[in-house]
Amino acid sequence: MYNQGSALLFRTPDFYAKKRVFFIPYAGAGASISEPYYKALLPEIDLIALQLPGRENRIEEAPYESMEMAVSGMIDDILPLLDMPFVFWGHCSGALIAYELVNKIKQMVNVEPDCLIISACATPE
Repeated sequence: MYNQGSALLFRTPDFYAKKRVFFIPYAGAGASISEPYYKALLPEIDLIALQLPGRENRIEEAPYESMEMAVSGMIDDILPLLDMPFVFWGHCSGALIAYELVNKIKQMVNVEPDCLIISACATPE
């Protein structure tokens, strides 16, 4: 079930959308940098920017100290939102988190995104 009190999600998911894009910003950036993208997308695309601890409205929370901590801290809030075709888009260090989340989701529930978008980051080897 979707956790409506999740601080991880920058805005409430649109359950009437046809596709969901999970956006993970670069280190130190808050989810609000996704606003221009959100406004430019078609209404049937639900852009969910992930707000990591230590940023914007979560500034008082301690940031993740490892990739394992980041993935385990996000996965429970993300799994209920995989109810429609989805994409992960990570920018810079967010790309590394996106890659690891995709791997964890595949391992846990054997589901893959339609696409993994990596921007401003070298691909994993």
